[in-house]
Amino acid sequence: MTARDLLVKQLTDSEKQITLAIKGLDSGMAEACAYQGGMTIREQVHHLAEACVALMAIFEGRQHEWGSWDPEDRSWNGVKKAWRELRPKAVAAIGDSDDALLHGHNLLVAHDYYHVGQIAAARRTVQPDWTSYEIYE
Repeated sequence: MTARDLLVKQLTDSEKQITLAIKGLDSGMAEACAYQGGMTIREQVHHLAEACVALMAIFEGRQHEWGSWDPEDRSWNGVKKAWRELRPKAVAAIGDSDDALLHGHNLLVAHDYYHVGQIAAARRTVQPDWTSYEIYE
């Protein structure tokens, strides 16, 4: 297995976990937060969409200022839509160089796995009967 093969596998897996972690959440539930001062689920999905924007900026030779990306629709449905549209574009932008693979890993894979845990913890605050094992479906 090459580094690229591993990255593609991890990208697929982390995207699936996020998709399953947010599956069935309504806009009210998406405002849940795991701890005081943390990001809500909606804010985290917005942040993950911005990570896609940041990755594409890096590959275009531009600097990305975190927190500067402002989607047209900041609602729960709008943020989910933006993430679903931006993610495949960001994945497609990852080249074969070591730097490109490393950026893809850091800004998408590692970042996704961190935030899926945060999303799962926040979801449990509003839906205690939901089990985080559902992300392994």
